[in-house]
Amino acid sequence: MTTITPDAIRRALATAADTRDYDCEALRDAVAQFASDLRGTGLPPERVLVVVKQVVDDYSLTGMSDWWRSIITDRFVRWAVEGYYRIDLGGQSSTDRPPS
Repeated sequence: MTTITPDAIRRALATAADTRDYDCEALRDAVAQFASDLRGTGLPPERVLVVVKQVVDDYSLTGMSDWWRSIITDRFVRWAVEGYYRIDLGGQSSTDRPPS
């Protein structure tokens, strides 16, 4: 098991919750770096996705609908794939924001 922790993701999520901006560069970079770090430990891509999804599940997205949670999870998955393979799958997913 890896000792790499998602602390940067948690900090970026806290900032995103304050600003209601879950599509920000800081969050994207934190997820991508976390996936890249996990790849460096030899973790296969399918396991990295499980870990990244667990981070979203563990973080309390209070006041957010299931629909928005699924959107955020989808973003995390895409950003993790981008970080793991060091590719760009097309930038930000949307300019839509969760309701305040």
